[in-house]
Amino acid sequence: MTPASLIESLILAGRSGDLAVIQSLPGAGVHEQVLAFSESIRDGVIVELASRPETDLMAFAKALAGYEHTVGGLGSVTALQRVLPLIADKDHQVLNWILAHTRSYWYYAHGARSFAELQAINAAHATRRGQNEQREAERERLAKARKAEKASQNLFNAVRRGDLKAVQGLLHQGASAQGVTPDGVPLVQYAETLNRADIAALLRQAQGGRSAA
Repeated sequence: MTPASLIESLILAGRSGDLAVIQSLPGAGVHEQVLAFSESIRDGVIVELASRPETDLMAFAKALAGYEHTVGGLGSVTALQRVLPLIADKDHQVLNWILAHTRSYWYYAHGARSFAELQAINAAHATRRGQNEQREAERERLAKARKAEKASQNLFNAVRRGDLKAVQGLLHQGASAQGVTPDGVPLVQYAETLNRADIAALLRQAQGGRSAA
């Protein structure tokens, strides 16, 4: 049977919703044949299907799910991922039938047996993703804060050595230009006492002020 003939047979079988009829179709239960058929539902076939009446599309989607179900479903390669978007299914009747009667869409439905259950699963996943993103953002914030704190601790020695590049690097890492020496002298003033006007200007610029001309 050609793929086109099998599509017509599936539409007829899907109208009845009888899985037993689908199981009697050529290739049913043979993984290689079911997979080959599902893989054929692409491009030109999708265009042709899209021109069909809604009732034919609904029948075909159900029957396709049943056909794939004869081999336990096809996971991420199910042709349903390409066929279902062709159907309005505002009340989710088709998807509910597929989820309740087959395993064909379980990969994308995360094992849900109804649209309502799928919504709940997706909401839970979204919540977990949000929580994970928050935790990751907090880890990044703390890591950045630790890096800045360490840079601030090392800034005095860089100024003391007159190491302009080190000062630039530490400021880039988040070191506070408002720092002071162990004696409490602001680093800007300390740099000036060392006759390092370039470092003093860099520190003032980092503080938001204007560097010396």
